Amino acid sequence: FPVTIPDDDYVIDITQPRTADDDRYFAKIEKLAGIKLTEQQKNFYMTKKNNLGKDVTREYPSFADEAFESHVEGVYYANVYRKINIIANYYPNIIDYSLPVHVASDIGMNDMFTMGFFQIKDGKPIIIDELSDSEQAIGYYLKLAESLAANRGWTLSKKIVVPHDTKQREFSTAQARYKTILKFGWRPIVLAKTPLADGIEITRNLLDGATIDNSCINILEALTNYRKTWNDKHNVFLDMPVHDNHSHWADMIRYMATAIYTNKITNYDLVESYDNDFNDSDGYAV
Repeated sequence: FPVTIPDDDYVIDITQPRTADDDRYFAKIEKLAGIKLTEQQKNFYMTKKNNLGKDVTREYPSFADEAFESHVEGVYYANVYRKINIIANYYPNIIDYSLPVHVASDIGMNDMFTMGFFQIKDGKPIIIDELSDSEQAIGYYLKLAESLAANRGWTLSKKIVVPHDTKQREFSTAQARYKTILKFGWRPIVLAKTPLADGIEITRNLLDGATIDNSCINILEALTNYRKTWNDKHNVFLDMPVHDNHSHWADMIRYMATAIYTNKITNYDLVESYDNDFNDSDGYAV
């Protein structure tokens, strides 16, 4: 965003008066972007603010939430996005290595497979990384997650939150996907089927006060672009999300939030054996 870019086009040498609120705003930018603003950059922003008034955040946004203020209508998580703590370099600078790292996934069969890596602290998620790929078998993604965790020194819980349809068979193995996950030494946390509206409301509640590393670009973009479908004929939004790349990431976030909210996933095991978590008749975690 312009005020954070070290470019001669976004600096002014002439000192501009600032209020205490302005200083707090700049301090927020520095904290979230992990930078130190120069006085010339602050002067640039204050000049534009004096000329544009409240419209400055639309013309010269400093945060993602300001950038989409002009088109938030129909975006599911527009309001709660402003309440998320987006932190630069949470990993490796702030991460609590004593907490395990869990995984949530939109476990697609034939399209994008998304993975979010998160910790749980005080009942809220801390999302520290993301991965995605497509057209690969489940084992490929699990090994990818293990490799990432090993390289970064995380304690991987090997619990993966997955949607209800994980009981379906995978084409490449002709085996229920939760059984494939178990075979690779992971514990699938299989969610019960939940109405979409309920899942979205749960996600809004969990994201209020949650933390996301600013390197999670796809997750942050999903939260600002996951929206209702527009009906041109009647000029109204339908309460049905647009299915695109953003929706894959949004689904993964919803599964993660639902698992935390319903205590399906915690930092500690409540059972001795993963095998006891499943009933072959339906494949659901209990």
